[in-house]
Amino acid sequence: MQKTWIIVAMCTLAAVACKRDGASGQTSPIKQMAKDVCACVTPVIEISEKAQRELPGLNEQQAAPLEAEIEKVNDEASKCFGELEKKYGSLEGFQYDIMETLKKDCPKVYALLSGQSTE
Repeated sequence: MQKTWIIVAMCTLAAVACKRDGASGQTSPIKQMAKDVCACVTPVIEISEKAQRELPGLNEQQAAPLEAEIEKVNDEASKCFGELEKKYGSLEGFQYDIMETLKKDCPKVYALLSGQSTE
């Protein structure tokens, strides 16, 4: 019974996701998913950029606080994705549409997730 409910919920979400933003001004589910993914990944990109700028000039002891910050941001991103999974279920079936939205709305995250350079 629970599996049937999950399948029905995913089909309903997919049907709603296929509809374009209407005149109501509401964000489509795909755009919202992409926005949420962007919010999860952006801090990772920001800390990575900071590390690329700062780590080369630091010794091991000086780098320790930044490395701890990197670990914290990565843990928060993992938790964030866990929350997205709770909110939406698996995003795997929506990956293409989410990536297309990220390409336009959140290009740095798109570049990271698609394996392209962000520089």
